[in-house]
Amino acid sequence: MSKYDEMKKNMIHGWNTWSTWSMLSQTLMPQGLTVSIGLKSYETGTYMRRALMGRENIKPGIRNLKGDYTSLAIQFEGKEITVETALEDKDLITSVICTAEGCEEISVFFEFTFLWNLQGSLKDDGDRIQAVTEAGSTDFYFSGMKKADLNVPCATPFQSFSLGETVYLSTGKNRSPEECRKILNRQKVKVENESDRFGSLSECYRGMDTVMAWDTIYEPSKNRVISPVSRYWNAEMHGGWVLFVWDTFFAGSMASVSSKELAYSNTVEIIKEILPEGYIGIMNCPINKGTDRSQPPVGSLSVMGLYNRFREKWLLEEVFDDLLTWNRWWPEHRSVGEGLLAWGYNEGYTSENPNYESGLDNSPLYDNVPFNSTTLLMELADVGLISLYATDCRLLARMAEILGRSDEQRELLNRAGIYEMGLQSLWNEEKGIYLNKNMRTGQFSERLAPTLLYPLLTEAPDEKQARRLVDEHLMNDEEFKGEFMIPSISRNDPAYGDQDYWRGRIWGPMNWLVYLALKKRGFEDEAAFLSGKSKELFLKEWLEKGHVHENYNGETGTGCSEADASNDGGSDPFYHWGALLALIPLVEKGYVPFDPWDKVL
Repeated sequence: MSKYDEMKKNMIHGWNTWSTWSMLSQTLMPQGLTVSIGLKSYETGTYMRRALMGRENIKPGIRNLKGDYTSLAIQFEGKEITVETALEDKDLITSVICTAEGCEEISVFFEFTFLWNLQGSLKDDGDRIQAVTEAGSTDFYFSGMKKADLNVPCATPFQSFSLGETVYLSTGKNRSPEECRKILNRQKVKVENESDRFGSLSECYRGMDTVMAWDTIYEPSKNRVISPVSRYWNAEMHGGWVLFVWDTFFAGSMASVSSKELAYSNTVEIIKEILPEGYIGIMNCPINKGTDRSQPPVGSLSVMGLYNRFREKWLLEEVFDDLLTWNRWWPEHRSVGEGLLAWGYNEGYTSENPNYESGLDNSPLYDNVPFNSTTLLMELADVGLISLYATDCRLLARMAEILGRSDEQRELLNRAGIYEMGLQSLWNEEKGIYLNKNMRTGQFSERLAPTLLYPLLTEAPDEKQARRLVDEHLMNDEEFKGEFMIPSISRNDPAYGDQDYWRGRIWGPMNWLVYLALKKRGFEDEAAFLSGKSKELFLKEWLEKGHVHENYNGETGTGCSEADASNDGGSDPFYHWGALLALIPLVEKGYVPFDPWDKVL
């Protein structure tokens, strides 16, 4: 068994919110034994069997990845119901509380089953539920006002209770309400104290750890633990789970703060999704393999950030060959000239939006850009893509050096030089910035986005060029500087006012990549400034609503719209990469070591 396979096996154990289908379920692994909470109103007859952030009005409270303690508040029929869980040794403790007037008209149901075709038996003994597996038996005990109601769609053993008083569940032994409450309080304090080591950034850590924990699930088809972008996207749109490419690499970086194992799992699993054609498909889920195109090449950036922190050579051995294959794929399939690359899609597919491969779905950068139906490429040399690709080449060369792969190291360094020269051909001296170039007309694009700052990740800009990028653009109030940073298109662009997805809204991955670029090139003051802006933006909705948004309004800093407090339709309220805004200050203040360029080649 490889070190990775051994690590993966060890991750899948104990009680946690492993099932993607509801935030109100706990599953014991590897047995698959699951207890799910449902609610029923006797005033309206409404029955809720599962809950997902983004579909129901949920405010998640603190928790950690291990599930030592979890909490969330859910609005149900005009009443707030709080659900807490705690782990004591190998036992699970759960409480369900409703303190509003009329709570006695609501019942809570505990339904028991085995997921993913895992085997066991269940028996209702009246005062307890008993589950039996090959590993032994688990007894569930309850405290509360029992309410017999068979008129619910439960297909397996269940018990129901009135929420006129607090209801407790405990495994292992029959605990009193007072014993259950002591355990819950003790584990809550433990988890709260975990953030103390981050000082004034404790809420940044707490928000990032919370969203990563709730978005981490067990994925049965490949027997693995992964962190898809959000449970809502998993369940409502993609058949159970979904891994996008750059999203998952960033999830690995964020997970590294609390769990090396989860960081490795996300990173390795998305790399293992590489297709026989040599690239990692844009989307990996049960209903779509995403073979039509790839996504931004940030794999080696994320891997080297992990390696330079944990110094485990086996990680590089696990992923190098696949990353090298993917690296070789780009110039073979996305070239529009010597040292120039463009986004596109693959033969046999059509798309109404050929720039999806960029990850910037409706970005104004690609408005009215010609598309070549023969090559299936946008006829636009893309500064962001070329910068990320050249960075990938250099960091893969560093991996090759560590692994003693001298031939591949020379190959990658040569390729890095070619694409850095290609970047230099896109420098516009008059404007002091690298610009995308229309390959059909030979004209530079006038549109400015943070992707045009990505050359700072490479060796292409000299000191004067780098300084101009920062002073004349990043720190320019008419373009990217402002109360909330960094907008996905410059503030003086006509599309900025749209504030629609990538048309002016602020995205964690853009801030993260620009922040890393500033640190690499030694712009310490500007990096600290961006860190502060990222922190303020993240905490705004985290503290107010418990939300970690997919993106944020560039003018107001909100993720939600005024009309809809849970979601504005263009920003999932619990999408993990929004927490990159919290990772930035954690790295900036030295709490989290993350330096892909421990040694630059």
